Amino acid sequence: MTNEWGGWQAVLGSDAFLAIYHNPLLWVPIGLVRIANTLLFNWTGRLAPAVILPMVSNAVVLS
Repeated sequence: MTNEWGGWQAVLGSDAFLAIYHNPLLWVPIGLVRIANTLLFNWTGRLAPAVILPMVSNAVVLS
């Protein structure tokens, strides 16, 4: 995972921006899902699994 913004710096930066809009108690679980999502996208090279993972995570939290 490399790009102009430094790969993992981009992941952590986007996690920080997302975390601002959530309860601080959710920062770690959301960060873990987003990191897993990034790895999933890199491993598969497809967007569909990266879209499904947060949907499943949200469904588990809501149920």
